[in-house]
Amino acid sequence: DEFAFAHRDAPWMQVGRELLGGEPAVAYMGVLWTLPSADSQQFHADGRPLFAEGLEEGSPDLPPYAINVFMPLVDVDEANGPTEFIPRSHRQGYPKGPTKPQHVEAKAGDAILFDFRVVHRGAGNAGNKPRPMLYTVLCRPWFRDTVN
Repeated sequence: DEFAFAHRDAPWMQVGRELLGGEPAVAYMGVLWTLPSADSQQFHADGRPLFAEGLEEGSPDLPPYAINVFMPLVDVDEANGPTEFIPRSHRQGYPKGPTKPQHVEAKAGDAILFDFRVVHRGAGNAGNKPRPMLYTVLCRPWFRDTVN
């Protein structure tokens, strides 16, 4: 069953249920296809704080309303460009000064889950083969994305 990774019984779905407080909805699914010699993306967050009124930055102590699940179809390393993350940015917003991003190398088929509000980017692909990655956005059933 070659699509078992996307089934509701996939191992990472239980983590999604725990993070989102119940059975999640699937907001998006697709493939990110990064070609050789592609530049790094700009740092960005896929989602914003839902209740920004009164918050100067970030989303302190608010649980996630959506999470990204990235699943590389090839091994991802420094050569073909891992995803880079700004730690704690889902709580603190965009960094105000220089910061050192953390990157995640992964094997084909690994699942990388992170809060929809985390500032991240796909690093450039200096390898000689494409870097395909499946992505799924899981969300709380009431959430509707009006930005992406």
